[in-house]
Amino acid sequence: MLEVEKLVRRYGDTSALAGVSFSLNPGICAVVGPNGAGKTTLLRTITGAECADSGSVTLDGMDVHASIPRIFRHISYLSDRVPLYTDLSVEDHLIYRGRLRGLAPLRIRARIRHLAEALDLKPIFAKRTGSLSAGQRKRVGIADAMLTDVRVLAIDEPFEGLDAPHAALATTAFASISRHTLVILATHRPDLLSNIPGTCLVLASGVLVAHFPFGPDAKDGGQEHPAPLSPRIADALSAFYSHGSEAAQ
Repeated sequence: MLEVEKLVRRYGDTSALAGVSFSLNPGICAVVGPNGAGKTTLLRTITGAECADSGSVTLDGMDVHASIPRIFRHISYLSDRVPLYTDLSVEDHLIYRGRLRGLAPLRIRARIRHLAEALDLKPIFAKRTGSLSAGQRKRVGIADAMLTDVRVLAIDEPFEGLDAPHAALATTAFASISRHTLVILATHRPDLLSNIPGTCLVLASGVLVAHFPFGPDAKDGGQEHPAPLSPRIADALSAFYSHGSEAAQ
């Protein structure tokens, strides 16, 4: 279980996170909210990429910030910038990254074959990563983040640059590991996750304003809903869903 308690992160006079608290078990979690809501800061802070000013993050009882770098064996984080070694081919990049993470050669090959199939990477295996399109870079970055089995996989804007077929492949890949891994996705396209069960966290101005289930079982009104949102936040969340639905048509 990932437990976040009263998490605060400030940049100068700006509070990017203002006392955020929640707990999550393995599964899919979509983090949504307006630009500047604190989504990226939340992902970076709970994965140990940044330190909090106060509050705590624990993973199965282990303090994330007190356990760096040991915690990185259990957490994988992909930023929206998708850092890649631009002078390597896609295949060589993934092989090198697997070696850095201590995987045995046979395990690296097996894992790359699986991810290449899952994310449609075979046609671009020989391409230099520096020549890839934005969508191709995103798929390679997702494969990189999924090379090892981790307890938490956090990805910032996982669907950015992906066309509808490749977004569907990514969603399937995330769902396939969600029984044993907490998959946290900061996204403006929560509609792409609507066919699988999960949890939605809604952020606004660094505050967690809603925390509720989504997916097929949550559409029939049988689920407990959070307290009413302010009109501004309700409108913003509605805009995300309607934008995604229009974009998918």
